Amino acid sequence: MRPIGCSLTVSLVMGILLTTGCSSGPSGSEVTSLDETAALEQVDTVEIQETDERFIGELADADIELDPLRIYVADRKMQRIAVITADGSIDHFIGEAGRGPGELGRPIFLSVDEDRVVVAQRRWRGFSVFDTSGTPIDDHRLPGEHYVGGYDLFQIRDGYVMPVTSFSPQRMGSLRVPSGENTVATLNDTFEVEETFGTFPSLYRDGEYYSQQRTMDLRADSLAAVGYRLVPNVQLYDLTRQGDPHLQTLSFDHPDFRPPQEETPLDIAIDDELYERLANYDIVEETMLLQDDIVVQVFANHTKGYYKQTEFKPSEQEHFATLGTIDSDERLPLSLPGPVLARDEKDRLYVELNPTPDNRKIGIYEVNWP
Repeated sequence: MRPIGCSLTVSLVMGILLTTGCSSGPSGSEVTSLDETAALEQVDTVEIQETDERFIGELADADIELDPLRIYVADRKMQRIAVITADGSIDHFIGEAGRGPGELGRPIFLSVDEDRVVVAQRRWRGFSVFDTSGTPIDDHRLPGEHYVGGYDLFQIRDGYVMPVTSFSPQRMGSLRVPSGENTVATLNDTFEVEETFGTFPSLYRDGEYYSQQRTMDLRADSLAAVGYRLVPNVQLYDLTRQGDPHLQTLSFDHPDFRPPQEETPLDIAIDDELYERLANYDIVEETMLLQDDIVVQVFANHTKGYYKQTEFKPSEQEHFATLGTIDSDERLPLSLPGPVLARDEKDRLYVELNPTPDNRKIGIYEVNWP
């Protein structure tokens, strides 16, 4: 169930404070392309059928429902959710631009669970709940002292689980995260925070860095995997455990992953110097936890044009991933043809193969490793 990073404007810079070839890695492992392995095997393709009346402006996130297949896409530009069927046609839309009931302000991620669609919006830090036909149910906001910390949200029986923080860089005057700051929260069905857990890696506690968002996945047995934009490690949590639910931290590094080489302080000007620094490292895009204890950590580079929103070409981005299991140190570094948009209940991954309007294409992949 999940997300794609957002383009960096001045407002997004502040938002993220809160919220391939063949090469050798440290162990000598080589990066493998998908046509050289059956670890990720393409089993289907969805070619999105766009018309003058039904189209996608900017795909920001996706989530999947099966039987029948429905791909729910958050369209940040048109400020609505597009519902795509197995043949690629856009069946209907959910929401429209605005601030009233049933209206959305730049949706950035969503979660679908049977009969509920929850949409998070950048414009007013809000969450709108619809049924799958598009009928509005309710609107909520996080409590004033809490902030969205990542583009993942999971619906549980009595509420939600998602990355949340109470750390405000503007109030603290620094991007350095306090040592006791938690990273994930459970919320009730009205988005009141009930419990927080998890800690930031030492990178964020020892220095000042942008891109503090977390990536997350939650399995049906309440095992959660949490990743961080600038660190390839994965933290595992058992949400059924009382007290400290942390189980272990695993390394899912990739030979092509470039961590930041210098701090980026809060007071740096939002100009070419900042964009150059951001373009010099890669980020964790997705952390996915599958059955059989398989973990998929997805990475991407972002160009200076991406952050400036000028002359950005998706073809300039490189996407890659590391596959592994919880109980083994063996890892498989992969190159990818595009960003991973989501996983479904059968643990198939949905990869964007072509982002071009009128030619958008999504590949569906089965994971066959190890």
